[in-house]
Amino acid sequence: DLSEQERNSIIKAIKLGYYEYPRRINLEELAKIMKLSKPTLEEYIRKAEKKIMTRIFNELYYQDLLLKSE
Repeated sequence: DLSEQERNSIIKAIKLGYYEYPRRINLEELAKIMKLSKPTLEEYIRKAEKKIMTRIFNELYYQDLLLKSE
């Protein structure tokens, strides 16, 4: 599960366009808005991304195993 800081960071990043291409906001600007240091925000986002991606991978892997066993 995401910590409150991780959840808030990801939600704000999505809402403000951090994950768009091209980005509408960079990490430094996002950190200023959130009143965090850039390294702290980067840590929250990276930890959240790892948890989210691990969960997605595990779900896809489990579904793949189920399909192969049929």
